[in-house]
Amino acid sequence: MASSLLPYLKADGFQVYYQYTMAGKNILRGNPHVDVFLKHDESIPHSDLPRYWDRLASGYDRVVNLSESIERRLLLFQQDRERYELPQAERQALGHKNYYEETVRCGGYEPVGPVRGELFFSPAQTAWARSFMRRLRGTRVILWVLSGSAVHKAYPHAEQVGLGTLARHNNAVIVTVGDELCQLLEWNHPRTINKAGRWPLWKSLIMTRYAHLVIGGETGVMNAAGCFDTPKICLLSHSSKENLTKHWVNDFSISSPAACSPCHRMIYDAWAQCPKRHPVTRATPCMDLIDPRMVVETIDRVLSNYGEGRRQ
Repeated sequence: MASSLLPYLKADGFQVYYQYTMAGKNILRGNPHVDVFLKHDESIPHSDLPRYWDRLASGYDRVVNLSESIERRLLLFQQDRERYELPQAERQALGHKNYYEETVRCGGYEPVGPVRGELFFSPAQTAWARSFMRRLRGTRVILWVLSGSAVHKAYPHAEQVGLGTLARHNNAVIVTVGDELCQLLEWNHPRTINKAGRWPLWKSLIMTRYAHLVIGGETGVMNAAGCFDTPKICLLSHSSKENLTKHWVNDFSISSPAACSPCHRMIYDAWAQCPKRHPVTRATPCMDLIDPRMVVETIDRVLSNYGEGRRQ
């Protein structure tokens, strides 16, 4: 999301210094709109960050602080009790703000046209992705992002939909990705390639460009898919289409029918924050109530738009 602002700064003549954590640098590495990377000292206590940022700002013409510009401002934190406990109708007014547009506005600009993120990869990474896809030539490669950083980003019917898709499409291959915990959600099938916890993040990110379809919840890897024209099915939970997928190309996102969705809340403690979780799967209602048949039908519609290995 932050990358959507950088072209505006460069077009305005700024030399861009980007303060990073290592994960952030790995994602932005190769971005032509970043001139210098500055490593953030992650040992600084959160309470000291405002003073640290004030000192840092003294040496620059403009400082854009994106910390908590989406999370906490538009996706509410439980510790901010007054806003967190707003009636749902008032919280859902937040659903009219697009995360990418708001990121650009944080930099002092009014967004012009569609606003998307950008990802850039090295020649070696690109060669790896192309080689991986060559090995699967003649198939339709579906990249399935099994979960993200919270329980509401995991779809409890993924295996059911995945196996059903493979039964309906003999030329489909599913590649599952995520962290090591996501291995609990993987399934075995001759045409399923399980890579959760096995691939480094960059491989999941670059495959959102080369796969024929990307499926997942509101995760960082799905945001990567939003950088490209690859068809994508984002299973929305705490955000609306206006929030997240408005500017994505070939977007087939599905909004949850749950009455509490989108809640515009950050869900860190699902036991306390989602008391209506499914008694067996423990899935949050926003994910559990997305009908597997709707997901299957959407996958069918996307795959039917391919002919002879290329999108029509």
